[in-house]
Amino acid sequence: MTEKITLTLFLLAIIMMLLFSPATSFTANDARCSIFIRVDGSIDPSDAPIKRNGNTYILTGDIYNKTITIEKDNIIIDGNNHVIQGFNTPFSTGIDLTARRHVTVKNVRVQGFYFGFSLNYSQYNVIWGNTIYLCSYIISAVESEGNRIYNNNFLSVPNRVYGGMNIWDGGYPDGGNFWANMYGEDLYSGELQNITGSDGICDQIYEINEDNFDSYPLMGFFSVFKAEKQGETYPIYVVSNSKVLSVSYDPSASSISLHISGKVETSRFCRMLIPYELLEEPYMVLINGQEPVYVDSGLYSNGTHSWIYFGYNSREEVNQVHIVPEFSPALTLCSLAILTLLIIYRRKYVKIE
Repeated sequence: MTEKITLTLFLLAIIMMLLFSPATSFTANDARCSIFIRVDGSIDPSDAPIKRNGNTYILTGDIYNKTITIEKDNIIIDGNNHVIQGFNTPFSTGIDLTARRHVTVKNVRVQGFYFGFSLNYSQYNVIWGNTIYLCSYIISAVESEGNRIYNNNFLSVPNRVYGGMNIWDGGYPDGGNFWANMYGEDLYSGELQNITGSDGICDQIYEINEDNFDSYPLMGFFSVFKAEKQGETYPIYVVSNSKVLSVSYDPSASSISLHISGKVETSRFCRMLIPYELLEEPYMVLINGQEPVYVDSGLYSNGTHSWIYFGYNSREEVNQVHIVPEFSPALTLCSLAILTLLIIYRRKYVKIE
């Protein structure tokens, strides 16, 4: 009798472990609640709001109460700023990358799942430029390694991660992720964070758990904007602790303009990556027509892109920021026009005398 009771309790313990352990997240999702990218590259069901362009899959609409399950390696999933919305049922997953390799997921907002992403048994994938919020765990990463996860916004306080040993930043100056529950200072810059001057990256490492850490946590929300020039599209990356309403590019004036919302009682900042195809160094930054409190217009350059940083204080409802080359064509033409007028005026004045 005692042996039967012991065996029964043992079986019940196993069942409870299977039901309530986070590791059960790597079980297959219910086909009725999934949209699949199949091994052959097909989309199942075919009427799902996803468009295929070669090895890139682009969301064309928001997705509700369904998991996107990836069965194919070496592809790109572009969320196109759409939302994947769940209802945080136990062990539900927003995007399932179980046992995948060399898959990039970018520009998607994942909300309301138990796990935002599943990277179980996966390697060498890239999770970039996404926003995860209202999820019990932002990522499940059982037995995973070598995945690179950076420039994401993690808003699901306390931003828990289950398992894995992965890379949580893109190095310097790309930086890591924005963690909503992180508090730290930004007094220094550089790869070792030992150069006086802010750069939009926390001076301290962010410890995720005993096996994972973010070496370059961002001090503000990461956003991607796009600018067009002569039929080509170029990305502009912005990190800010203010809400950036819009970013626009004026090719005729060789300028980039930002609209930033909200009155501020404390210091605010913006950190930007600018392609040289749009503007070349050196830069001049004006906020509401005035110079910022602090600006580092030559924070970092890799030969094709430049990173700049500026800090400001303002009580305006909307702040207008203009960035132009320090010796832009528009300023040069304006200077030449003024100089010409002065010469004409002087000649007339001398002639009268």
